[in-house]
Amino acid sequence: MRTMEYLQGIVACTLLLFPVLPRAQVAEETIEVEEAVIVGSRSGERTATDAPVPVDVFAEEDFLAQSGSDLTSSLAILVPSFNVSTHPISGGGTFVRPANLRGLPPDSTLVLINGKRRHRASMVTFLGGGLADGAQGPDLQSIPSIALERVEILRDGASAQYGSDAVAGVINLVLRDQDHGGSAEMRWGRFHEGDGASWTVAANAGMPLVEPGRGFANFSVEYGRTQATSRSVQRQDAQNTIDADRDHISPFIRVPHTQVWGQPDVAHDFRFFGNLGLDLGESAELYLMPSHAYRESEGGFYFRHPTRRRGVFRDADNDRLLVADLRDAPDPSTVPVVRLEADGTPDPEDLEMVATRDEFYSYNERLPGGFTPQFGATIDDMAIAGGVRGRLENLWHYDAGAAIGRHRTVFHIRDTVNAQLLAHPDFIDDPGSFPTDFDPGNYIETDYTLNFETGRAFEMAWFPGPVNLSTGLEYRVEEFELEAGEEYSWWRDDRPGGLVDQGFSVGSNGWPGFRPRNASLTDRGSHAAWVDVESEVRNDLLLGAAVRYENFEGSIGSTLNGKFTSRWQVVESLALRASVSTGFRAPSVGQSNIRREGTTFVTQPDGTVRLVDTATLPPDALNALGVTVPEGIPGAGGPLPLLEPETSVNLGLGAIWSFRDLDLTLDYYRIEVSDRISLTDTIDYPEGIPNPFNLAKYRYLSNYFDSVTQGVDIVASHPFDSALGRTTLTLAANFGSTRVDRGSIVDERAITAKRIDQLENSIPDVRGTLTVSHVRDAFDLLARLRYYDDFTAYNADSLRATSGARWLVDLEVGRTFGSGIRLAAGAENLLDTYPEAHPPDIAVASGALYPEYSPFGFNGGFYYLRASYSF
Repeated sequence: MRTMEYLQGIVACTLLLFPVLPRAQVAEETIEVEEAVIVGSRSGERTATDAPVPVDVFAEEDFLAQSGSDLTSSLAILVPSFNVSTHPISGGGTFVRPANLRGLPPDSTLVLINGKRRHRASMVTFLGGGLADGAQGPDLQSIPSIALERVEILRDGASAQYGSDAVAGVINLVLRDQDHGGSAEMRWGRFHEGDGASWTVAANAGMPLVEPGRGFANFSVEYGRTQATSRSVQRQDAQNTIDADRDHISPFIRVPHTQVWGQPDVAHDFRFFGNLGLDLGESAELYLMPSHAYRESEGGFYFRHPTRRRGVFRDADNDRLLVADLRDAPDPSTVPVVRLEADGTPDPEDLEMVATRDEFYSYNERLPGGFTPQFGATIDDMAIAGGVRGRLENLWHYDAGAAIGRHRTVFHIRDTVNAQLLAHPDFIDDPGSFPTDFDPGNYIETDYTLNFETGRAFEMAWFPGPVNLSTGLEYRVEEFELEAGEEYSWWRDDRPGGLVDQGFSVGSNGWPGFRPRNASLTDRGSHAAWVDVESEVRNDLLLGAAVRYENFEGSIGSTLNGKFTSRWQVVESLALRASVSTGFRAPSVGQSNIRREGTTFVTQPDGTVRLVDTATLPPDALNALGVTVPEGIPGAGGPLPLLEPETSVNLGLGAIWSFRDLDLTLDYYRIEVSDRISLTDTIDYPEGIPNPFNLAKYRYLSNYFDSVTQGVDIVASHPFDSALGRTTLTLAANFGSTRVDRGSIVDERAITAKRIDQLENSIPDVRGTLTVSHVRDAFDLLARLRYYDDFTAYNADSLRATSGARWLVDLEVGRTFGSGIRLAAGAENLLDTYPEAHPPDIAVASGALYPEYSPFGFNGGFYYLRASYSF
C-alpha cells in the first residue's frame, strides 16, 4: 500500500509539472562547446573526447538530478567503477564512508580540488568490508555538491603525473568561479519504509572581487540533517530472553530491535567552500580556496546480552555470571555465585543477595536488559589553499601554490560501560554510579603542501602541433596525531586479583579509549620533481610521456615512476588510445603509526577461555619490544619489516568511436599491485621477551600479498532531437574483477581466507547504468536503469552471505519557471528494491535483514522533493 501511495504522489507531481505538453521548440542549430579538462593532460586544451586517457566529465546538472547532496553517493550512481556503501556497526567507516575506484582501496585514488591535492581524512578504516581495511583516504563527504562546476574522473594510473595515491585514478573537483549570480536549493526526502528522512538547504553566490573584471569571489554553503534507518530483526538471544518472560530482565530488553543495522544519524551537517581569484595585472592571478566542514554522526554497535556478554556479565569460560569482588584482598573462593535458571536467566534471589552486599557487584543490577553502545564521531575539516599563477612574456606559464588541510575526528561512545570502573577510586564506594558516556580519544590528520610548476608550448618545425612541456617541484608533509581519551575510557584495575584477573573487560566497551602511552604525533615529509611532455607528432598521432621522482623521509626511501600515452586518430570517426605506467602508493603516516589496544577472549589449548590483551601496533614499536617475524613467514627471527610503498603497473587500451551524434568509448585496464598493504591476523605474543603491555596477541600492517585488477569500461552517449524535445541516452558499464595472487601470500596469518574472499567478491563484477534525459522547453525528465551483479558480504564479521543480481530504477521530473525557480520530484530506487535477504539463521544471529556492505545500499527506495532558484 505504501509503495502505491508514493507512486501515486509522484504521478500527481508529474501531472502538475506537465499540465499540457506544448509543441517542442527545437533550435535549428545547436552549438556545443566542450570544455578543456584539467586531469589527464597538461596541455590545457584537451577535451574528454580527445584526451589520450579515459576521463569522465560531469557537469553541475548531473549532480542536481540526485536524491541528495552527498558527493560520494552521487558519484557511485554516475560512475559504474566507483563504489561506496553504507557501513553500519563499522567503527570509523560509519562516519567517513570509504569509497573506491576500479576495485582498489580508497587511498588508491587521488583527489584534487581545482588541480590541487586534497588532504586525507584522519580516519584509518579497520572495518571496511575487506576492501578498505587499513585504508586512509580523503573525506569526500565534506565537499558540498553545490560548489562544483564539474567533476573530472581520470580512470587511469597517474602516479607519474600527480604523485602517490593515483594508482586507480584521479578525481578532480572543479569549483564554480562566477563573479555574479548564484543559486539556492532545498531538498527533502525519506525512504519507502518511512524512516531516514533528510533535508538540506544550500546556496551559492558569486560576486566581483575589488571591482568588476578584476577578480571573483564565489562562495557555497550547505546545511542538512539525516535521520537514522533500521533494517533489522530482533536478535535470537534477545528474543529468547523476552520469551522467557522474566520480570527482572524482559521488560528491560529494547524492542523492536536491540541492535540496529542502518544508516547513521547525521546532525549539523555543515559544509562551506570558497573560490577566489584576483587579477594582479601583468598576466598574473592570485587564487585562494578556503573550506570548512562539520558534522556529527552516531550509529549503534552490537547488543550486549545481559547473561551472555563475556567480560561484563559472564565469565570467560561462559559458565557463570560475573560478580565483582571489590575487597582490598579479593578472594574468588568466597565470591557469591549467581545461579542460572533452566532458560539461562539469572536467579533473581541470587541477584538480590549480591545487591545487598557492598563488597560485591553484578552489572545485572544496573543493566538487567543488557546494553547496546551508541558510537559517534564529530568531524571537523578545515583547509585553505592558495597561490599565484600566470604567464610570462616569454610564454612560460607558472603556478606557485601552498595548501594546508586539517581533518579531526572526535569520538564519543555512550550507553556502554568500562567494566573496570567498579574499582576506580571515584566509584568503589558506590560502584553502581559508574558513567556510561565516554570520550575515547581523537584522530587528527594535518597535511601541508608546497608546489611549483611551470611549462610552455614549443613550436617544432618537424611536428604539426606544439610540444607541450610541463615540469614542477613539490614538497609535502603529512602529520598524524592520536590523542588519548579521558581516563574513564581506558582505566583498568591491575591489582593482584583485581578486576582484570577476575575476567572483566578493559576500556569503554565497543571502542576502548586510547591510553596515554599510545598518544603520538608523527610527521613525514616528501620531495618530488616531475616532467611531463606531450605533442602531436603527426596530424593523427598524439604521444605523451611523464616521469616523476619522489623521495620520502624515513625508511620509505625514493621511487621513480613513468608513464607513456598515445592516441591515434585512425579515421575521422575512430580513434585508439593506449597508456602504460608504473605507480606507487606510499603508506600514510597514520597507517605507519596507528596504535590500538583492546581485550578479547581466546580459547586456550585445554579448551578454557580467558580474557587477553591485544594490540594493533606499528612494526617499529613491536621491534623495539623485541618481537621478530613469526615462524613460517619469510625472514622469521628477524625484525618485522616496516611498511613500504605499494608498487603497480597500469596498462590501458581504448577505442573512441564517433558516428554522427553517437559517441562510444571502450577502455580495457589491467592494474597489477605488488606489496599491498594489509592488516595481519592476530598473532601470539612470543614468550621470553619484554612484555610491558601484557599482550597475549598482536597484529600489524604489512606488505604481504599482490593482486591483479582488470576490466572494461564502456561509455556511450547519443543525443537526438524530435518533435517531443531533446533526448540524450547514456550508457555506462563496468566489467571488472580483482584477484589476489595466491603465490604472493607469505603466510595465512598475513591475509586470511575471509579477507581474500572480500577483496575478490564484495564488489559486483558487472555494474551498469542506462540513463534517459529528456528536455522539452521548461520541462525535464530523467530516468535511469541501474544493474548490479551478485556480490558477497559478511555480517557480524563472520556470517557469509551472497546476494543475486539486481535492477534498480531512478526517476525525476522537473519544471523550470521563468523566474528561475525549478521544482522537481523524484525517486532513487523507485521500485523499492533490496539486496537478497539473509537466510533466517544469519538474520536472527546477526540481527540484520540484508548484507551490510551492499553496493547500492540496503535501505530500499528513497523519494524526494527539491526546489531550486537561480539568479
